[in-house]
Amino acid sequence: MKPLLRPLLVIAGALLTGALAYLGFGARPPAPQAARPVADAWRLPKPPTADLAAAEAAWQVHTPWGAPPPPAGSTEPPPPPPPVPVGVIRVRGGVEALFVQPGVGEQRVRVGGKLADGGRVTAIKGFRVEWVDGEGRRFRRELFADPPQPIPVGEADGR
Repeated sequence: MKPLLRPLLVIAGALLTGALAYLGFGARPPAPQAARPVADAWRLPKPPTADLAAAEAAWQVHTPWGAPPPPAGSTEPPPPPPPVPVGVIRVRGGVEALFVQPGVGEQRVRVGGKLADGGRVTAIKGFRVEWVDGEGRRFRRELFADPPQPIPVGEADGR
């Protein structure tokens, strides 16, 4: 016998013995029985619902924590916050500033481009972005150095 043939015959014999034992003693265990659901008499109780109209009226008369009461008849929504530059992107042919404004989303604008509030970008130098908002106020923000709120140019220079 060849030296490799003996180990192969031992392995083949063990596999054949296992296959015959599998066929002779059964293929698989019995299938499990499906559990029947048990009917519960308990139900989740409904939470009590409170009438909040009286509490709301009290809050309108007595504002919490010393806050000033809301002005009467003021249903006008507050103006949207100004756009805030959050990044500078180098693109083919120049750079763009990435602005974020709630309700508008993200906006990529080149120098001279229009913002969603009607303003325009006046300069992009390195990480510094300068722009004029829709009301004509000038802003400047140095990314990674200034706080997230845009700084009006007149206040930043001390003029």
